[in-house]
Amino acid sequence: MYDVMGAITNSNIPVIYKGALVTKLILQESQFDEFVRETRDIDASWVGVTPPPMELLTEMLNRALTDLHLKAVAVREHGEKMSASYDIIDVPSNELSMSIDIDMRAVVDSRTYQFGNVTFQGVTSDNVLSDKIQDELRHSYDKLRRISAKPEFTVLYDYLANFLTPFIESKTIALVWNSSEKVWA
Repeated sequence: MYDVMGAITNSNIPVIYKGALVTKLILQESQFDEFVRETRDIDASWVGVTPPPMELLTEMLNRALTDLHLKAVAVREHGEKMSASYDIIDVPSNELSMSIDIDMRAVVDSRTYQFGNVTFQGVTSDNVLSDKIQDELRHSYDKLRRISAKPEFTVLYDYLANFLTPFIESKTIALVWNSSEKVWA
């Protein structure tokens, strides 16, 4: 699966990877090597200027996968709140090898990952966490009604993420919080 991610990256298809394959690498970096979660799909987000029509996206994927003897077959077209979904078929055997979902939502932050000789862009650990818990937090936050001057959820979340970072990273240096600039000094 990482080879597929590398082939797509090397073809300059503008996606950022997320999901179990990126989470596994994040956990390994923190010495959680026993993380095992089988997955048969690759999750990605389109980061290009404009999402391409499905036909063009399919052509791009198939060009990227040719050397791996794989082909992408569209299963679901992307749309509002719908990711593009593809089955990845092994060409010689004509069997399903894996799938890939590409959503058209913006990714907040990314970084470079390496798995063997494969290099690709993936979401940060903050994005992994927010993808899993932000929707539930947002739902709970939105249920708090009749509160005057309640900030937007993303404003509050970003503020708290910045504020809590030194605690999460166990920084032992003296810092002072600058609330007007929302940064530690």
